[in-house]
Amino acid sequence: MTASRVLPRRLAAVAATVLATAGIGLAAPAAQADGALTQLSITVTEVLGGRVSNYYLTCDPDGTAEAGSPGVHPDPVGACNRLRALHGDFDALKFRPAACAKEFDPYKVAIIGHWRDKPVKFIETYPNLDCLRVITNPVVPIPNGNGGGGNGGGTKTMK
Repeated sequence: MTASRVLPRRLAAVAATVLATAGIGLAAPAAQADGALTQLSITVTEVLGGRVSNYYLTCDPDGTAEAGSPGVHPDPVGACNRLRALHGDFDALKFRPAACAKEFDPYKVAIIGHWRDKPVKFIETYPNLDCLRVITNPVVPIPNGNGGGGNGGGTKTMK
């Protein structure tokens, strides 16, 4: 290798070392570098029982709302990591019959807001709480105190 090729590579390595030592990164994560907004409102409605639970999720940084406050997502890191793994593809959270038991106690989910500055309006109904959990965990929190049978008369079997 000639000296003319080695010198620029060495200079680049030295520059990177100096910048790293000074605490200056060469590239910030994409979401933080461009200031992309991720704020989502998640509503879970027990269709037969009428109970409604609302949650608020922020990402990049994950979970900036005060933990433990009413409506704050209980697992913002897990939810944001799953959404990042899906590249913000909310359609991956849609109902898939093969993933669920045939019990009928439906839950409706609405996710409205922005994922990295792109508008989101995702609305889907799942036949039961277990199906909701299997497909959407941890993005959609499971409401506390819901054990199925929201209509007070037990659950119904789908045919």
